[in-house]
This record gives sequence, C-alpha cells and structure tokens, in this order.
Amino acid sequence: MRRIYHKFLIVFVITMVLGVFYFYSSNGLKSEAALSSSLETSLPENNPSDNKIASDVSFISTLVNLTKINIDTTLFENIAFQSLKDNTVKLESIPSGRDNPFAPLESGSFTGSFYSSPIITNQPVEITSNTAVLSGSVSETDGVSDGYFEYGLTEELGQKTSMSTVSLIGTFISNVTGLSSKTAYFYRACARISGSNLCGDIVSFETN
Repeated sequence: MRRIYHKFLIVFVITMVLGVFYFYSSNGLKSEAALSSSLETSLPENNPSDNKIASDVSFISTLVNLTKINIDTTLFENIAFQSLKDNTVKLESIPSGRDNPFAPLESGSFTGSFYSSPIITNQPVEITSNTAVLSGSVSETDGVSDGYFEYGLTEELGQKTSMSTVSLIGTFISNVTGLSSKTAYFYRACARISGSNLCGDIVSFETN
C-alpha cells in the first residue's frame, strides 16, 4: 500500500513541475538563465510585480535542475495514519405516505398521520353516573350521510353507537347508557363521507 502512495506522490510532483514549466514557457520564457540575467540588470528593485516574476523564474530554474526527489514516507508508518477507517454511512430512503396517492381510499376508519380528518370529536355533555351524551362535528358537510361514535374502556374502544343524523351545520350527538360509575371512558366521533368511514381523535371522560 505504501508503494502505491509513493508512486502517486512522485507522479503528482512531476506533473506539477511540468505544468508550471509549460505555463511560463508558453508566455515567452525561452531561456530561464538568459531571462533571469536580463531581469536582474533591467528591472527596478522597487517594483513588487517585477520582483515576483524574477522570483518565479528562479524557482523554475531550480525545478528544471532537479535530478532527484526525496519523499518523506514516515507519514505512512504513523499509527494514526494506519488506524484511519472508512466511516461512510449509507443513507436509505424511507417511503412516506401511501404507495399510490391517486388510489381511492378504502372503506373503513382512516387515521393516517399525513391526512387531516374532517371529523372533530367534541367533549361529551350531560355526564351522569351511567350515561353521557357524546358529541361530534364535521368541518365539511358535502357527501356526509350519517354520524356515529365508537367508545370503550380503553383506546381500543370496541363498542359502537347507532347512526345519528348530521345537522345542516355538521353536528351530531348520541346518548349512551349502561356506563359504570366513576369510570374512565374513551370515544371518538365518526361519520360516513362519500362512501368512506372517517373518524376524529379519541377523547376521554369520566362518569360521576
């Protein structure tokens, strides 16, 4: 591996030398020795630009006269260099949303995080020890047929009320009975819109 680095550095240095030499040769520098002598006798000493040209010509002369290049290879023997590792992390794309955004929604409750449901679950009213009036509303009434509620002792719900008529302003209620006293219940409002059942967020309440 070190031999490959040695060859790479030698080729790099030689390429740089030839590039610099070609650059100055193409700008009319025919003989570095003659031009250096001419600059020393004709250019004023107080001109920074001319002094830089003379310095560059002198540097080129040194490069042309090089016969041997010594490369310090101790870098490749350094423990820090030998312990270098490839820490490249491969990034994998994670799909989001539906595979086909133009496909029709399937029938059933839809609670995807990338979709804002038009169903709103309101706080219940008229709570007693064994009854409560559940309330819901829809933000758009086009295509809405009926509303209903899903409720239960956990967020898994499990029970369902009968269908309720949605008013002209988009509200609907349902009175549930047979609840247990001083018990926490969870429920959400749902409605059938354009043939699909959509539901709102889950709300909790406690009986008296």
